[in-house]
Amino acid sequence: MPAHVLEISGVWKKFRRGPRVHSLVEVLAGLSKSAKAEGTFRYTGDRSAVGDYGLRSGEFWVLKEITQELKKGDCLGVIGPNGAGKSTLLKLICGILRPDRGRIITRGRIGALIELGAGMHPYLSARENIYINAAIMGMSRRETQARFDSIVEFAGVGEFLDMPVKHYSSGMFVRLGFSVAAHCEPDLLLVDEVLAVGDAAFQVKCGERMRKVLKSGCALIVVSHDISMILNLVQYAICLDKGRVVAHGDPVACADAYYHSSTRPQDAYQAVGEPTMGYGEDFASATIAEVILNCPGMKSEAGLFTGEPADCFVIVKTKKPISNPVVGIMFQSADGASIFGTNTKLSGLDIPILNDGDRITLQLPSLPLPSGVYTVRAALSDNFMLPHAPDRFVPVRVTSRKAFAGSSFWQHEWKIVRAGEGSA
Repeated sequence: MPAHVLEISGVWKKFRRGPRVHSLVEVLAGLSKSAKAEGTFRYTGDRSAVGDYGLRSGEFWVLKEITQELKKGDCLGVIGPNGAGKSTLLKLICGILRPDRGRIITRGRIGALIELGAGMHPYLSARENIYINAAIMGMSRRETQARFDSIVEFAGVGEFLDMPVKHYSSGMFVRLGFSVAAHCEPDLLLVDEVLAVGDAAFQVKCGERMRKVLKSGCALIVVSHDISMILNLVQYAICLDKGRVVAHGDPVACADAYYHSSTRPQDAYQAVGEPTMGYGEDFASATIAEVILNCPGMKSEAGLFTGEPADCFVIVKTKKPISNPVVGIMFQSADGASIFGTNTKLSGLDIPILNDGDRITLQLPSLPLPSGVYTVRAALSDNFMLPHAPDRFVPVRVTSRKAFAGSSFWQHEWKIVRAGEGSA
């Protein structure tokens, strides 16, 4: 089998706003315009020069010039704001949609979970839908029978196996669909944001299963707004924005591009259940321009190291000086749990005035975090309680060069006192 299970070459896809049906005259006019464009432009390389050729009234490009390859065992994360084209890309890969330009080549069996309830008949039981979904994904009846018990056990629907799935909750739908897709031994597995419907325990279970299929040689594409999951699962990522790839490669760099490309960053950073407090008048134009995390003497790209000193630099941008600000930092784990947080007020640092470009530094003598990818929230407020309106949400990779057990590293040293030499 060829090395690549997926080849995407210069793919463009367009949609139409609204249900309007074009008249025959408009269709012929559009074809004539497209034919003229084909004779004028060569659609190779950067096609930005093509503009809107081939688009009729109300149409728009949802994907533009997408090129990507995937080998067996590769794991690709796809991130970006709503409407960026992420789900459309998956539908093109699995054949639900066809590209308007470019080509997509897939090799081997594809397992897909890209839409809640897709491929399931609501009036049929889970038992019947397992066989139907498995057949859609290319499994024979004998293969399905051999894996049936494992599929049911993983989905946790044994008690409701013969119940019509129209009575299932959205979480049960997802468990069943993911279980079938993951057990069909695909060469390429596509997973969309629907996993977010499942509870926390099932999401952990899915993460373990996806790592298992990767080890078996399956290629995996994961679309998610859960940046922590992306950072801890994939080796390579792309960030889509308005149909184009705006960043690719290192997942941390792509996550940073995602945060910076958001037109309303606070929407992406606002935690569920947290109150959003209004800023004072002096804070109207104040934001956190940049957050830099590094170990002293090292480049920021190196990340942080367990047990080593760490600096968090918060740089403020403001049109005019702000009075009595409070700056806060919060470290969060991959599952979004808060690990450690503080702010200048809690630490006893009063800042009478903060000017544009000023840098506030949080110094940690010894970083206790083990290896992994974390997120650091930095916030600026005129209120003692932080964070109310986070301005930056920065991913950071921590590497451990020390041997220890447990969930955190404590700076320490051993000492021995011989018998008769004195007390400990």
